[in-house]
Amino acid sequence: LFDYPNCEFLSAHNPYVDEVRPATTFTYFLAGDRADSLAKGFASEIADLVSTHGGGGRRLAVDSSTTLGITALQDQGITLVEGTRVMEEARKIKGPDEIAAMRCSLEGTRVACRKMFEAMRPGMSENQLWGVLWAEMLARHGEWMECRLLSSGDRTNPWFQECSSSIIRNGDVVAFDTDLVGAYGMMSDISRTWVCGDAAPTPEARHAHALALEQVTRNI
Repeated sequence: LFDYPNCEFLSAHNPYVDEVRPATTFTYFLAGDRADSLAKGFASEIADLVSTHGGGGRRLAVDSSTTLGITALQDQGITLVEGTRVMEEARKIKGPDEIAAMRCSLEGTRVACRKMFEAMRPGMSENQLWGVLWAEMLARHGEWMECRLLSSGDRTNPWFQECSSSIIRNGDVVAFDTDLVGAYGMMSDISRTWVCGDAAPTPEARHAHALALEQVTRNI
């Protein structure tokens, strides 16, 4: 495992980690003009590990790296292959602990969404409402969100506008997509559409809801 310097204690509890090395950072933001030399040094270290543990092979699966890291590894004579496919195929297999973790993450997200619904009031901004989800997600051991997909009223169509200081009015449709990484690092992606306040949905909103329901019922 490559980790931050002096952070070996972070994985000391894990029986599957038998060696921890300080990670070499070669992003320009942190390394500046030393990025090239640091990348070469790190690639040399990886090449040595491949020689030691690779069974004579020189192939290495990589899921993500900067261009500098890729070229430095190739300069070491390492053949790179797509690693994302390997990881995604491995993730298809779920053990009992992983399934329990997924259920925990989803339940925490579901409760956080309910808390957001209970807090929703006409006159609050989209940002304020989204902040409720953030707080409730974190309180249930969530980690982070990938985006800010919540909009209200006319801003819901076309979809994909992120939340803003726009004020949610009585009777507005409020739509969101959690896109969050919840407890135990498990993704919990829940979408909901609500009506704010005590006003009845408009005919346009009812029609849009009927079309969406028909699409889901027919195609899923």
